[in-house]
Amino acid sequence: MLESVGVWPLRGGGTERRMRPRPTVAATASETTALQLSPDGEAVAVGYSDGTVRLWPVAGREPLLEEERVALSGHRSAVLCLAFAPDGSQLASGGADTLVVLWDVVAEAGVCKLRGHRGPVTGVAMIASLGALASVSKDGTLRLWDLHTQHCVQT
Repeated sequence: MLESVGVWPLRGGGTERRMRPRPTVAATASETTALQLSPDGEAVAVGYSDGTVRLWPVAGREPLLEEERVALSGHRSAVLCLAFAPDGSQLASGGADTLVVLWDVVAEAGVCKLRGHRGPVTGVAMIASLGALASVSKDGTLRLWDLHTQHCVQT
């Protein structure tokens, strides 16, 4: 079963809200490995050790959520980092599998896989003004990716 994630209100007290996927026949034990709040505060992206990214709604007052809004599969191993585009329409994930995956949040689909790192990707950042994405890896490199051409333009 996938680990749950709790959300607590910072102001005014309130009840913890827990996000936990419903068990399925194919589900395996998986730990939460990355977390990123969407720019509008309406959703949270959670990365798991099984390589999935799940988007959960966080607005509202429901005390318990058991169904994610979107489940995305594109990594072969743990998702280590996540970053939303400033407008929230895209999400980047970096993984232990050395990949950076760009997701279209609106279409709920993968856009591309960026390959080039030789070690786990430990950080990603969207640079909207440049139409670019930066990624860092345990291989000691920082790569700048052009999101239009989907190629690395600087290492």
